[in-house]
Amino acid sequence: MMFQHVRFALAAFCLVLFPAHLFAYVGGAPPAYAGNPPAMMDCTSCHSSFELNSGPGGTALLQIPAAYQGSHLYSGQVLIGHTGATSWGYEITAVDSEGNQAGVFYTTPSQAPYTQALYTDGDSLDFLTHTEAGSYPGQTFGVWNFDWFSPPGSTGPVTFYFASLAADGDGTDAGDYVYSSTRIIDPTDPDDPPTAYLLVPWPTLGFGLTPIGSSQQATLTMLSAGNLPLAIEGYEIAGSESFSIENELPDTLHPGDFAELIIRFEPEVQGNFQDTLFILTDSPGQESVAIHLFGSSTFPLAPTAFDLIEPADGATIGAGDLIFRWQASENPDSIDTRVTYTLELSLESDFHEVDSWETGYDTTMTLSANDFIDHRLYFWRVFAQDSNTEGTWSTTHHAFMTDLTNSAEENSTSPEGWQLVNTWPNPFNSTVRVNMQVGRQGAFNVRVFDLLGREVETLHTGSLAAGLHQFSWRPTVASGVYLLRVHGSDGTTQVRKLLYVR
Repeated sequence: MMFQHVRFALAAFCLVLFPAHLFAYVGGAPPAYAGNPPAMMDCTSCHSSFELNSGPGGTALLQIPAAYQGSHLYSGQVLIGHTGATSWGYEITAVDSEGNQAGVFYTTPSQAPYTQALYTDGDSLDFLTHTEAGSYPGQTFGVWNFDWFSPPGSTGPVTFYFASLAADGDGTDAGDYVYSSTRIIDPTDPDDPPTAYLLVPWPTLGFGLTPIGSSQQATLTMLSAGNLPLAIEGYEIAGSESFSIENELPDTLHPGDFAELIIRFEPEVQGNFQDTLFILTDSPGQESVAIHLFGSSTFPLAPTAFDLIEPADGATIGAGDLIFRWQASENPDSIDTRVTYTLELSLESDFHEVDSWETGYDTTMTLSANDFIDHRLYFWRVFAQDSNTEGTWSTTHHAFMTDLTNSAEENSTSPEGWQLVNTWPNPFNSTVRVNMQVGRQGAFNVRVFDLLGREVETLHTGSLAAGLHQFSWRPTVASGVYLLRVHGSDGTTQVRKLLYVR
């Protein structure tokens, strides 16, 4: 949507910028505090420590010309400076000589993070004010950009009323300075007659890259910017079947009315697409308004590849909560969908039977170790799903061993003072050597398992004296990944992954 527009009921409130005092106003002032008629209220209604315009700073309206051309688009800027202030706010409106709204304010996408439009009900005035980001906390000045579509020249002089706040950031409305000013501009042609005019500020809709078989929607916002009713006599897209209109416009737009037209882009073949939307009106000299449409299509792209992080492959898991974590996968298609995830656990490396958990957008999942069987080998993997492909599995699956009664991290020293020093070479194609350091005599089981949890070979079972010990394994099995598991009489276990390549 190109316009920022929200309807507010006119209410007697004042501008407050601080979380400790009416936090909501950090995101903007209520309407009618720009120093404008009829009440002529400004921010001193609450920030009353100092008289209006009594500080060493000031506020200014920039870029608006000294005279305006009727039914013309202008860019404006409100600026405030004050030594020592750390937070800022503002409000502005434009009024004709009879106290009515003069012209139309709106904000573009680049302006919208810092300034917003307040469109009031009925015949009340419209205003611009800051957003939360536009209070510029910690900065040395405040500046806000906006666009204004001028009324016909026959409207006569236009007065801009604007008020700005320089706050000290102490969390109260005391100690703040308020500045207010006005600016009067005359029309270049006072005889410019009343007119009906359809304003489409950004008459281009781009849909980016859209997968074949999917669609994207965009909203074209327009307004009746003249001072006469505007008749909509028709609207159509010139030729391409990839673009379509999803709703209807009203037959008549009265001055100040907004209207929205929803356009859908749904490509069926690969390529680049362009077309033109025409809106027909009864405005003299503006019988047809052209809006350019463009987009590109591609074959649907699956979520990007991603890796598992923890538990690491070959880890030993002890008691307590078990945290699963993996990298994020991205959706490369430029459609408004995000990747969701499913975690799978199995006692089989082929995942013939699984337990699964949907984690939504989260890339972590916490399970209790009490849900697992002790001294068993588990396998886990993650599936990334988008809305228009078959999805993507994690690049590998990981295996981990449970030791819920007493486990030790790989390469850590046990309470009895033993550890797996290394396995070398690894990967290996003939024989792997296992080196253990034993600090105190004890009993040990040194065994090799396949990824299905089946014991392949026992390298040692029985007592080992203190010192360095070496065992060798020369496999007679198929190439693949195997797990070396050493269990000591002190109840601790260490696991290493062995890669056998023939």
